[in-house]
Amino acid sequence: MAHRYLISGIVVTLLIAVAGGANAQKDKSGALPKLTFPVEGGADWSDTYGAARRGGRKHQGQDLMAPKMKRLVACFDGVVTLRKNHSSAGHWITLKSDSGWRAEYMHLNNDTPGTDDGKATDKHIFAPGLQSGDRVKAGQFIGFVGDSGNAEEAGSHCHFELHAPGGVINAAVALSGSGRRNVQLASRHSVPRSLGSLSSSPAKKAAKIIALART
Repeated sequence: MAHRYLISGIVVTLLIAVAGGANAQKDKSGALPKLTFPVEGGADWSDTYGAARRGGRKHQGQDLMAPKMKRLVACFDGVVTLRKNHSSAGHWITLKSDSGWRAEYMHLNNDTPGTDDGKATDKHIFAPGLQSGDRVKAGQFIGFVGDSGNAEEAGSHCHFELHAPGGVINAAVALSGSGRRNVQLASRHSVPRSLGSLSSSPAKKAAKIIALART
């Protein structure tokens, strides 16, 4: 009986700590804006956040596989910065919300439509007329899927990253809940397993803590 009370006390203490930590994270980072899926009409993808990459790197985003020239849209309201010719990211767009959240869209198109010539002009990379500093709305057309940078051999896709004000997070949960059809979430571990993850709910954390206490 005493052993049971001891475990119950540990669980209650840990649950209080988790709730306090979740509130502290929210206060520090602000609420994530409701996410619109970044590829118009959806894309094929699985949760590869944290996967090993060449050079000892860890994958910090999600690869949204889609044909070249498929349209990319703003995942939330914010201000865009357009970038070109990075050695690994290729052409890409940074979208920043007023609350400090940031989305990165990498490997935009760099080819003349129907070719792999690397000679795309701005009208085949970014939405016509879009400029750095422009404010866009969620769902607004901003650019085209492609294979620029180091994506030439990987197939056309958008490498999508989601950054809280405190740093990069796994975008899988937000993407899978964005309401788009034709989205495939193949991994069974789409919810980050770390108790400290911003995208893990207090209820899920509590379940893990109870399982740990029972052992």
